[in-house]
Amino acid sequence: MLADENVGELSLRMLQDGLLLTLEAEGERFQCYLSTEGAAPRSEGEMREGLAADLQDFIAESRFGWGQLRNYTAQ
Repeated sequence: MLADENVGELSLRMLQDGLLLTLEAEGERFQCYLSTEGAAPRSEGEMREGLAADLQDFIAESRFGWGQLRNYTAQ
């Protein structure tokens, strides 16, 4: 992030069957639910890889990100 960009919220909440990570940056919100319960239990490594992929997509698709998935129109 640049010096004039900011994070409005960063939280990690414990829920009954997992964790909820919330990140708000420049008015855009990212949430990721991490659970070892349910139909498809995941290992710590699988959750870590999934979180990294989801966060990368969020940044790339955000207005402030510069990843290849960003819908950018040169002006």
